Amino acid sequence: SVEHSDGQSVLTDSLWRRCSAFEWLRNYLLVYYPHIVVPPLPEKRAEFVWHKLSADNMDPDFVEGRRIGLENFLLRLASHPILCRDKIFYLFLTQEGNWKETVNETGFQLK
Repeated sequence: SVEHSDGQSVLTDSLWRRCSAFEWLRNYLLVYYPHIVVPPLPEKRAEFVWHKLSADNMDPDFVEGRRIGLENFLLRLASHPILCRDKIFYLFLTQEGNWKETVNETGFQLK
């Protein structure tokens, strides 16, 4: 559930987000909140540096680990006293479609 600024809680169904949407959200937050340490995103692919090989990104264990990492990213944002109140973050959690267009309208990429 997501809590509105007026204190009311809204239950949402699940939303699908591509990994690129998480990157957009993080980049937006980095631009608009340069004084705050924004949590990192989990790695996009499993790399074994000591072998210089990439593992299968569709491996169920890797996918589950990435999902958990993305969930932890969102939980860290939601627990931050400032970031949790950001309108774009709220829309990321609640807006079904056109979320990327909403972020683009902020002009964060020009800053």
